Amino acid sequence: MNHKIRPRVKSAPVTIFTGIAPSQLLSVIFLGRLDKVVDIPLSADSIFKLTSNLLESLDNIHQSVQKTVSSHRANVRSRRCKQNSVEQANFRESDYCLIATNIRRTPSKTECN
Repeated sequence: MNHKIRPRVKSAPVTIFTGIAPSQLLSVIFLGRLDKVVDIPLSADSIFKLTSNLLESLDNIHQSVQKTVSSHRANVRSRRCKQNSVEQANFRESDYCLIATNIRRTPSKTECN
């Protein structure tokens, strides 16, 4: 997919990012100098090994992304907490507190508990 030329930019992503000329899309399975398709024998063990290596690589990528995202999220939360910090009221257990709620009536009133 990175070797396919994109019509909008008239270049392949591999060329844009690395400067390497893109290879043909079928070069993975087609040998141009032999002009034929060649079967490559793979055993079940080698397929399992390749798959496990791929899974390990993907897990490493996802872990690094997760670390970056979580640290960014923690930074944003701490910044937001610092900006919106409110002084805590210092009530004690025996202090008298008035608990009130607004009653939505035409003349605004407050109901006390």
